[in-house]
Amino acid sequence: MKHSIITLLVLMMTWITAQGIKTRIIDKETGNPIAGVTAFSEKGVIIGISNSLGEVDLGGVGNFPVTIRSMGFVPVTCDRPTAEIRLTPAEYELSEVVVSPHDNLVTRVVCYMREYVSCATDHDTIITYNEHMVDYFFTDKKIKKFKPSKGPRMLNSIMRVRKINEECDSVRLAEYPDEVLNSLRYGMAFESCRPQLPADVCTVSDNAEVSENIKPVFLSVDRLADKKNHVVSPWKLKVLGLTTDFTVAVLSIMVLPRADCTFLPEDIIFKTFSCRLLGKGKLWKYRYKTSEPVEFHVYNELYPVAFTYHTVEEAKELQKNPPATPMEVPSTVMPLTPGMSYLVEHAK
Repeated sequence: MKHSIITLLVLMMTWITAQGIKTRIIDKETGNPIAGVTAFSEKGVIIGISNSLGEVDLGGVGNFPVTIRSMGFVPVTCDRPTAEIRLTPAEYELSEVVVSPHDNLVTRVVCYMREYVSCATDHDTIITYNEHMVDYFFTDKKIKKFKPSKGPRMLNSIMRVRKINEECDSVRLAEYPDEVLNSLRYGMAFESCRPQLPADVCTVSDNAEVSENIKPVFLSVDRLADKKNHVVSPWKLKVLGLTTDFTVAVLSIMVLPRADCTFLPEDIIFKTFSCRLLGKGKLWKYRYKTSEPVEFHVYNELYPVAFTYHTVEEAKELQKNPPATPMEVPSTVMPLTPGMSYLVEHAK
């Protein structure tokens, strides 16, 4: 009897502990924590994004198996709770990016973009997976009467939605992009600056402008690191009745640095943006037919495909009349999780 009680207590403690599983994600080679890592459930729901300490809450035991995914690292699938996961850096054969002669003032970059969104209410879970071809226009300096892009412009899109609740599990193609994503896409901007990489990830060389021996560098930036309580609530959304708390916002980038440890837009292999937000405003609740705040997890991937350079007149014409752009998936994209593969196969 005594042994049965002890066994029961141990099982109860294990169950209680498993309801909130804090897992630390680290780089296997360096031991450093990895921010912005996304955890997907078997059905493709984003259940967590790691913070600046590499910590992510994997929720209850019912969420497993869980796929841990971060650009620049080999994905890992976990079948049970664990305190630490070590990710192995991925090896990249860089896809060829088309670059035209740099004689003109305006740069246009065309990119392949992926969006993963999980929305949770008190009665529905909605999963969105979008693929886009997008473009940006930017300049090295201000040009009179020319406006650079503030965010990506959609040129071609395939949008898929999966809705899960107690009554159904349905998938479909979507005709219109989710407006939730419109403001978040500005986190994927392209800048023309030449930033200096940290000394601990890159060593300055006196040789050629780009050295064949330089390896790609992976960096993450916590956009909320300087915010009070690590939360920001944009006032523009409050005015619209869309009060939203951003509690995670991590921008990651992989680049092939120059010999002086700087990089240009042409040197970017990919960018990702991970965020968690809580929609608390009246319009959020009205749209999703709930009295509770709506929780979103969003993960975006951006891959440059082609860079071209234009006169101001040419760029204005391209802005006014975007050319037809077929979907072009680079060889460097990561494989889809099982849940997203299911969505792609069944949303016809």
